[in-house]
Amino acid sequence: MWKPFRGRPRPPPPLYDPDTPILDLGDREHITLGQMYQSFFVCGGTGSGKTSSLGFHILLNLLRAGACVLTMVAKPDEAERIRKICELAGRGKDFRRIGPGEPWKIDLLNYELSQPNASVESVAALLDVLVELASRSQGKGDEPFWALLSKRLLKMSISAVWLGTGKCSVTDVFSFITTLAQTPEQLHSREWVKGSFAGQCLLTGAMREMPPGKRRDFEQAVTFTEEWSELNSKTRSIGITMAVNVLSQFMSGAIADVCSSGETNLTPEMVFDEGLVVAPDISVLTHHQAGQFLQVALKTVYQRAVLRRDVRKSPRPFVLWMDEVNFFLDPKQDAIFQSVGRSARSITVAMGQNLPLLQQSFGPDGERDAAAWIGNFGTVAICSNNCHQTNQFFSDRIGQHRELFLGGSTQRSDHLPLSFFGGLDSTVTGSFSEQWSPRIPPSFFATQLRTGGNWNGKLVDFICMQNARKFGKLPYKFCTLTQGEF
Repeated sequence: MWKPFRGRPRPPPPLYDPDTPILDLGDREHITLGQMYQSFFVCGGTGSGKTSSLGFHILLNLLRAGACVLTMVAKPDEAERIRKICELAGRGKDFRRIGPGEPWKIDLLNYELSQPNASVESVAALLDVLVELASRSQGKGDEPFWALLSKRLLKMSISAVWLGTGKCSVTDVFSFITTLAQTPEQLHSREWVKGSFAGQCLLTGAMREMPPGKRRDFEQAVTFTEEWSELNSKTRSIGITMAVNVLSQFMSGAIADVCSSGETNLTPEMVFDEGLVVAPDISVLTHHQAGQFLQVALKTVYQRAVLRRDVRKSPRPFVLWMDEVNFFLDPKQDAIFQSVGRSARSITVAMGQNLPLLQQSFGPDGERDAAAWIGNFGTVAICSNNCHQTNQFFSDRIGQHRELFLGGSTQRSDHLPLSFFGGLDSTVTGSFSEQWSPRIPPSFFATQLRTGGNWNGKLVDFICMQNARKFGKLPYKFCTLTQGEF
């Protein structure tokens, strides 16, 4: 006789269940939320369908799984596309667009200085990222002296302003640098002290009470201003130019309103706790270097915030979303973030076109650094690509297998009857051998993967690989997705 089950009821699935399917690979194979914490890299040439297929489905399902998101915006229509995906996922109310005409602001330097255990070093490191980015973009990656000089100038200026006045914005740092004394005589003149922002910061800082550690930092800044006034005018000019080039990107137009206004009403902590989706609608293609600098700075601020949060109190998955990733790379910070991000429930999804573009973004050691960066991604998907270097790289990564090759030959013979070979006076020989050959040759990525569009039935093909995972007996899986539609 049937009896009802009297045991304990099955508990509900855990919040943000790591077994939640995020990407359907076909044949009952999935990439789960837990596997996404190892990060996901998509490589595909222009028009390969990577954004409209993989990008669409991954972001849609991450939003449905409850993740909060910071997206990097390279193209002018990217923020609007993200908004539409949010609406499809039922998360339209969580979308926050940062940019002209929008109310959302975050004063980058003041926000960083307001954090627990804030230090001049941590804030200066934020601007160091931008100095290095400017050096690479200007082809000065092999001239470290000027970058180091600029970094020291920014660090000492931040220290003098913050400890001298109790606050520090980008505009304040700019004013301090541009009003520094140019000679030792000027440095010790009353007119300079009274009439310059730098002199006033040093004067008020000298009169303020500070803990011993902060007093030491302030005295180092004072010593630096003395050294600065004694430098050769050409050396000072180059150092100031590099530092001001970074700061000036945040001091005009919509960008200044977003991150240098002294107001902050959208913090990373709000994004984590409320499950928001943030898109800075200040695209690189529209605002050029200023848009790039702002988004790299935002990315760095969010990366730091997610690594210091307590996931027991704030367990929501955080997604760093980067299409056209070559615009937003920071070799040092990104490598650290990806190596420890899993424990902070952080997911990096990066999409790029080819290996040469990545190598260019990494600077002088681009080939080695780009390969190491890709190696930090637990899952890699390769779409159609016409770049031979890229295709060769992934072909080598997928590996080789033993393949049987057959051969044969014919030879005339005077010893066998003609009838033995149907009337031909010849002999036939055969041979076979085993050789190692690529599982997927480089040409496959250029010729055999569909790229979507009506002519392909809106189907996009890609090869998927995941660390320590086999699909059947193979280390990769051939997959197909339909392009997303709004």
